[in-house]
Amino acid sequence: MRQKSSLLLAILSISCGFFTFLIFKNYSPPETFIGGGCVILSFDEAEDDILMQETLASGGFKDFVSESSVEVALNDFDYIRMISLDSYRNEVEVFDPRDDGYAARLRAFFVRGGERFFYYHFDDTSTIRGHNLEKQLKEIFPDTPFTLSFLGQRREILWDFILLFSACIGAFILSRSKLSFFFQLPVLLSFGFGGPGGIALAGLLAAIWELLREPFLELSTARRYNQLSSDYSAEEMLGIRERLKPFKPNFLLTFLFSLLFLLLLFLELVPIIPVIIGCSFLCFINYLYFCLESNTARNNRHIPFIPVLLFPLKTKTFSLFPFLLPFALLSLPALILPGFYSFSMENTTTVDQIYLIDPEEYDRHIELAHSFSYKIFNYELNQFMPDEVYLSYFLGEDGLIAENFVAENNRLNHNLSYPPFPLEKLMLFLLNYESVIRPSVNRIPIDLHLKQWGFVMVIWAACLLDFIQPKKKTRKNASIWEGERIAA
Repeated sequence: MRQKSSLLLAILSISCGFFTFLIFKNYSPPETFIGGGCVILSFDEAEDDILMQETLASGGFKDFVSESSVEVALNDFDYIRMISLDSYRNEVEVFDPRDDGYAARLRAFFVRGGERFFYYHFDDTSTIRGHNLEKQLKEIFPDTPFTLSFLGQRREILWDFILLFSACIGAFILSRSKLSFFFQLPVLLSFGFGGPGGIALAGLLAAIWELLREPFLELSTARRYNQLSSDYSAEEMLGIRERLKPFKPNFLLTFLFSLLFLLLLFLELVPIIPVIIGCSFLCFINYLYFCLESNTARNNRHIPFIPVLLFPLKTKTFSLFPFLLPFALLSLPALILPGFYSFSMENTTTVDQIYLIDPEEYDRHIELAHSFSYKIFNYELNQFMPDEVYLSYFLGEDGLIAENFVAENNRLNHNLSYPPFPLEKLMLFLLNYESVIRPSVNRIPIDLHLKQWGFVMVIWAACLLDFIQPKKKTRKNASIWEGERIAA
């Protein structure tokens, strides 16, 4: 009967683990980018930019930037006007002295080689699902051909499952109750989608249930044997409380581990909903395991052996070491080994550095737009110094010209108030990707987010907490437990 129940519980455990795996897969991105990434969507140059943006917005994609969504500054003599890049040539002729070349440089970033480009830059805390994104784009552009590319350092999630499986096997060997841990194993393995954080979460959950196993077995025994033993007589609740006193270290460590678990969820690098579902399945599976043990004891008419402390000890000494060690040790290579990372995807569109614009170029464009009204065309200087064809001046208190001098090419007025370069993060990422990340395929990602290191620190902190042991106290006038169980 016990073998049949254990087999059914094992099947149920595998089913719960498979369902949790599917939930994690649905909520976790197939491509986990380290240090952020960029999505590049390209169409034929003949496509209408505004129409493409409207179609993307209708499909829920409002974060792509393109020619029609960026602006350039134009001095309109009375004030500085920001106009969209795609309408710049409708406002400014090629011979207009207000054209400083910035608009042409910026347009080449979005339109070149017969293609029109749309960019979406995301940081390392964002989720991006490449396969889902491509499927959605095909739905909103059924008759419009496009090319979709990803730039970034992707994490190979298969290695996370291999490391988590290895950690679970190590913990299974070191567990005091291998049967109980075996039933938890399928659900714990599904946490591999969380990378280093998933390994840490799985380790904390396994530790919590390892700590609660003996107290919960005591409670399940109390439920079944309230009439078979004097331990659970009319004063049942008082007897249960007395029985649970030796497990104070278990409850203290469980509380501390639960706080660490909540801290990992607060870091928000692992999807919360799959974690909650996985925790619920673990509670359900462990409940059935305790019922299985309790029913087995009832059928055998035998109270399971649980050690009782000898006088004068007050609490048990319980240690999870080295149960947690496999999770702590294997969370480190999951974070730092370069073989766990790869770069970009197939058919990747790259951006040559000649098309990238740095923030200083944007600052010069804004400064020139602001100062244009205070410049005088100088024909004589234009003959000999074509790059410095204007004299700049300032107005005095009387409203007349107070000073004039030849403008310096690199002179910037830092007192001007204007919005920051809107494409700065995107440009810096592309510059870093092309010049640093892409050539260094085997580079260890030292720019990992601090939150990911926090996962590893939390599981190692759990290992250190495990060394906390209660002091052995004596009780004056204490009575020896009078139960019929064997004391150990």
